[in-house]
Amino acid sequence: MLRKHAKSISGTEDTSKHLLELPHKFIEEKRLPSWVHNKTIQKAVESYRIEADKKAILKSYRI
Repeated sequence: MLRKHAKSISGTEDTSKHLLELPHKFIEEKRLPSWVHNKTIQKAVESYRIEADKKAILKSYRI
């Protein structure tokens, strides 16, 4: 079962999009301690993998 799940994650864009929604919900709902919350946003903003428009949204969630 684990192999089947790993195969489904590796190849689809929809799945990767879904995996990125979970951290976004944690940030949006401010579930993390403030230091962790802001550090997570900082690391995401420094990443080359995240698009500029999403970085701007993330910056607006800073505490």
